[in-house]
Amino acid sequence: MNGLHVLVTARDSELAEATLCKKIAEMAWSMRQRFLWKLVPLENAVANAVDVGHDNKSPPVLLADLGDNVGAGGPGNTLWLTKALHEAKATGVVIGSFFDPELVCAATDAGVGSSIQATFNGDDWEGAESTYVVDNVLVQHLHPGEFYISTGPLSGMRVNAGPMCLLKFDGIQILVTSRRPIVWPDPELLESMDIKIASIRTLVLKCRSNYRAVYDQYFDSENMIEVDTLGPTSPVLSRHDWKRIPRPSYPLDLDFD
Repeated sequence: MNGLHVLVTARDSELAEATLCKKIAEMAWSMRQRFLWKLVPLENAVANAVDVGHDNKSPPVLLADLGDNVGAGGPGNTLWLTKALHEAKATGVVIGSFFDPELVCAATDAGVGSSIQATFNGDDWEGAESTYVVDNVLVQHLHPGEFYISTGPLSGMRVNAGPMCLLKFDGIQILVTSRRPIVWPDPELLESMDIKIASIRTLVLKCRSNYRAVYDQYFDSENMIEVDTLGPTSPVLSRHDWKRIPRPSYPLDLDFD
């Protein structure tokens, strides 16, 4: 069961329950506001990316697409952030992964150096538009999709993301995979496509937190931004349609004790 539980081990069960367990629970409840996510609105994150793209002297930013966290079961292909960045004419943007086998096949058939009309096939969660069509998309790179993780606790593990392609349109590069994106956002995934991470102005990753242990050498912690995107893995719990859940439950309900 999800939620906060306090377990106390003691020889005196009455003392443990009446004193320590109750004390810890009351302390946690008094701090409950700290457990709410403080996310950056999508429009603010996009505006930040636009500014960074125009000012090479400002530090680069990393945008975490929390509505499509692949580590929590996200589909890896929601379009909210990609579409917003493109429509805002953001530049220097690299989208670290997008799951779309059909698009990889189209890019492979066209070949490196070709210009294609790209149809991004996305998730239609809560009535979102399931496709986004972009003209004059350059096929920059193709890759069979096998590489070895280079950093962190999974270092050395072989990963097969299936055939991949790197597409470029306007100020955006997007790495498209034909298998679900890996949970561990390793730099080798980008470097296998000849992307120089140090040159990225805005990096978009579809994960929640494990990027911090990997990309802290490229991005300052204050410039790793958790974006409030829609999607099935949004941590804004009030957006989801809950069933068979006891009420009141925090933070779905706030006015209770």
